[in-house]
Amino acid sequence: MTGVGLVLVREALDDRLTGAILQELGDSLADADVRLVMRVVDNLEEELRVYQTWKSTGSVDAVALFGLATDDSRIPLLQSLDLPFAALADAQQVDGYSAVVFDTAASVELLRHHLADAPRGRVIYVAGPEGAVIPDGRVAALERAGASPAIEVIRSRPGTIVQDALDAVGTERTELIVDGDVAAVALVAALAAKGKRVPEDVAVLCWTDSVLCQSAQPMITAVNQRASELGALLGDCLVRAAASEAPVIIRAPEPFLVVRESA
Repeated sequence: MTGVGLVLVREALDDRLTGAILQELGDSLADADVRLVMRVVDNLEEELRVYQTWKSTGSVDAVALFGLATDDSRIPLLQSLDLPFAALADAQQVDGYSAVVFDTAASVELLRHHLADAPRGRVIYVAGPEGAVIPDGRVAALERAGASPAIEVIRSRPGTIVQDALDAVGTERTELIVDGDVAAVALVAALAAKGKRVPEDVAVLCWTDSVLCQSAQPMITAVNQRASELGALLGDCLVRAAASEAPVIIRAPEPFLVVRESA
């Protein structure tokens, strides 16, 4: 194997978790003398056309997949093209293909356990819009775990996450969970501007840890998804899958919660 292809939809470039995984994936493949060929597209239709072009031109030997949706149309296409691939996939999604398998339910349990020790009040997950793969997976994991009655879910749009979170805060103490570090930091600042104390009045938790969470004031409690390890493991999975007729399954390390000042 000499080349691995990766297609990213443009909006995913703003996701810090994706960026960290991507960096380690590239380094892992480089160590195996495999080049990473990247394309950035605006939508799924463009992405599917890229795979067809890669197959017809022989530009890559395999494909890395991020952000699997339910009944993801990329998988049957790649299988019909006989273009090998390995995915970064939730435990609920893996079905007969090579993958690094993570478990969103483990992150849910980390948050539930932490929130169980918090003062009583509302708990709200301000999730991205319906159809966005990562928030959809997290909402589904909350529902499977039976956590959704205790953790309210509000679906938002990327540009309105902070305002939607502020609008949800009433007079009682509230715990707010957001997907991304940028939104979490902006939310802490917006709460302070409204005279809300963090974490005394409103606690803030982030589903993705980063340097931003570590450097914010107050520092933000976040789930460390082990992004660098996920990227390295996906690179290893791709290399191993190229030499194996059977699917290669690698279990991702468990995430862990970094408790800081915000919650």
